[in-house]
Amino acid sequence: MIIRRVAVVGIVLAGMLALGGCDGSPAPAASTPPFASEEEAFAAAEETYRAYVDALNAERSKVQPARGSRDYLTGAALKEDLGTDDILAERGWTIIGESHITGFTGEKSTSNSVGALVCVDASATRVLDATGQDVTPPDRDVRTSLVVEFVPSESGLLIAHSAIAEESICE
Repeated sequence: MIIRRVAVVGIVLAGMLALGGCDGSPAPAASTPPFASEEEAFAAAEETYRAYVDALNAERSKVQPARGSRDYLTGAALKEDLGTDDILAERGWTIIGESHITGFTGEKSTSNSVGALVCVDASATRVLDATGQDVTPPDRDVRTSLVVEFVPSESGLLIAHSAIAEESICE
């Protein structure tokens, strides 16, 4: 039972970091003009991801951020986030602590999307069960490399897809 619970916790943590798979839903239509340069697109994507992580950390600390973490998500990423919350609620688990971005590398930029590799350090996070017992797998990867896709929207860039990268950019 404990091994199964540890495996499920690992899957939930990986899912939360990855934020999703591909569900085939269309990305929101671009309503903002393309960026003037690739560097500008990468800077906007990094700013968006950092704001998302800041909002998520604030929510875990029971602080109401100006924008909620879901305000930065769309499509598959939003669907996966909602599914992860359902799993956590079903099991009575809570995630505490903060995640931090330790690396961000822009990979591609088109008028429809911006792609990046992101390193997220979750070493300060823990999963607690309904009794407050720590059920965080002791052997989990605390640094995760993600491939993240951003799409333009009326409010700026949104995170549309995120998956664990095949190669690590985390040091």
